[in-house]
Amino acid sequence: MSTGLATQLARFASVNKATGLDKRVQDSAMVGIHSALKFTASLVGEWITVHNNVLYYDGSADGTGPLALSQIIARGNAVPLAVAGCGTHGQFRLVYAADGGTDPIINVIGLDPNGELQLLYNRNGSLDCTLLRATTDLRDDYTTPTEYYTTPDDAQTFDLAGSAAIIVAVETVATEAGTVECKLV
Repeated sequence: MSTGLATQLARFASVNKATGLDKRVQDSAMVGIHSALKFTASLVGEWITVHNNVLYYDGSADGTGPLALSQIIARGNAVPLAVAGCGTHGQFRLVYAADGGTDPIINVIGLDPNGELQLLYNRNGSLDCTLLRATTDLRDDYTTPTEYYTTPDDAQTFDLAGSAAIIVAVETVATEAGTVECKLV
């Protein structure tokens, strides 16, 4: 593995680490769940911010690469997430404050244990997905919502393909500010 890729892998592992289910079982009052489980079930998986600003382009225009990972990280929008041993799929959702505008299109990039980059496919077989906002979004307050959440489906669920870490890049920008969150399943 080259020095550059080793550095990237170290950055992925040190920036944001997903917690495995076995760790959460030990740390919380989840009596009766076997602690040898090594996956993060969607029932207990937490949402983690993986992209801070969908107003800025930092991905591949056509979703097929090549992607300059160093440039994506340098922009400061993408937040690397170490996922090794924490789940087989990642679900993504958009968190935003205003209803309306254009929805962002994202790419999910995996870094395998050997330091090789790969674009990941979603359950629909696409390399990218649009984070669609709709009137049925989950809201944090039913009377006066301040944040809206898109509802993930197969298009927003990506196969992690054995990645040690992932990073999300915006292929097409949104017209309203928002962040991207990931939950491992």
